[in-house]
Amino acid sequence: MENQKTFKSKAKQLYENQEFKGAVELFTEEIKTINTDPDLYENRAMSYYHLGDYESCLADMNAAQNLQPNNPFRYSSRAYVKNRIGDFDGAIEDYQKAVHLDPEDAIAYNNLGLALESKGYNSKAKRNFVKADELAVNIKPESEVIKNEVESSVKKNSAIQYALNNVTKFKFLKEFLNYLRNGFKLTK
Repeated sequence: MENQKTFKSKAKQLYENQEFKGAVELFTEEIKTINTDPDLYENRAMSYYHLGDYESCLADMNAAQNLQPNNPFRYSSRAYVKNRIGDFDGAIEDYQKAVHLDPEDAIAYNNLGLALESKGYNSKAKRNFVKADELAVNIKPESEVIKNEVESSVKKNSAIQYALNNVTKFKFLKEFLNYLRNGFKLTK
């Protein structure tokens, strides 16, 4: 067991160092040993993503989702990839499942709005942006209980993690959500 932890941490270290090919190799070896850990598939999927191998990325996202069919994070992660490669219908479907499973996820509502907007469904997109803003009002980053719950479900070094660590006022959280909506562009 100790050897597996070391093996997994080496793979994660390679990923963090942006050595994605090596990370894929180590995650693949680990999956051969433990093929029931959805996080291994998710981690390898993101390595594939950064290598531009979207087909393998989605196959691993599917494997992670199949292992945890009621985990909204699995749907949101896969939706993100689908959205990035232009599968807006698939992204919309996955984001809808994510918000169905976790109706308090402001980020999923925001990203669902972005995917809907990409398809030209502007009024539906706006409803999701409004819902995301309503939910964001209730997020109190200064509350350690909420912050710890959210941090446990967010990947280290993600944009969401950055926001949680640096956003302490609702005004800035709302600006961050607008930044995401605008395709990672600042607005005046």
